[in-house]
Amino acid sequence: PDLTQKEESILKVKGQTIELTDPTNQTKKSFTFDHVFDTNTTQEVLFAEMGEPLVQTALKGVNATLFAYGMTGSGKTHTMMGAPQQPGVIIRTVEMLLGEISHVTDRAITLSIQCVEIYNENVRDLIGEGIAALDIRETVSEGTFVVGCAEEKVTSVSELLTLLQNANKRRTTEATNMNETSSRSHAIVTVILDSKVNRSKLSLIDLAGSEKAKKTQATGQRLLEGSNINKSLLALGNC
Repeated sequence: PDLTQKEESILKVKGQTIELTDPTNQTKKSFTFDHVFDTNTTQEVLFAEMGEPLVQTALKGVNATLFAYGMTGSGKTHTMMGAPQQPGVIIRTVEMLLGEISHVTDRAITLSIQCVEIYNENVRDLIGEGIAALDIRETVSEGTFVVGCAEEKVTSVSELLTLLQNANKRRTTEATNMNETSSRSHAIVTVILDSKVNRSKLSLIDLAGSEKAKKTQATGQRLLEGSNINKSLLALGNC
């Protein structure tokens, strides 16, 4: 929060509890979570708490998912992607997985990446041919998957960064009144571990931000995008 005018923050973090104060009447509400990270939390700490356990899960052959959810401009993409000096969850996850599988001697494990966006309820491949409306299927053997989605093998963090940079250039972003580079789509990076023993998927998702048209002042295409974003987030919340 901007406290340059000696204002007090309405949000306080106390252990695993967030306390919110209504500035109009000073009433307080508290919300308790499994983990709470304040504005001083580093990418390293967040990954240690949220990312590392999922890495171990994937190495055991079990599918897992981690997603960033929140309003537009709240820092979801920064958390998942990070910056050159502060790598986010996706980069740290692949770096750790590559290190772990390099020590496996009883079988060969390959690591591959898929990257898609869901824009206006359509699924588009961000590293393949970029077909605008791919189908989602589900089978007993494969689980849920995107038909025709490209799968690129990665053997180093530098290869991953190049792949993600190219994918990010193709992701749909536009300026709104609340965010100059607002993500207008949900981005899903799927890390696939494949061996003769098993195949597991770790899905790392940067969701588009929930928004109110009155605050973003969205019209036309931006308004349609916002409507579809909120619709899919509502469906997720109802799961």
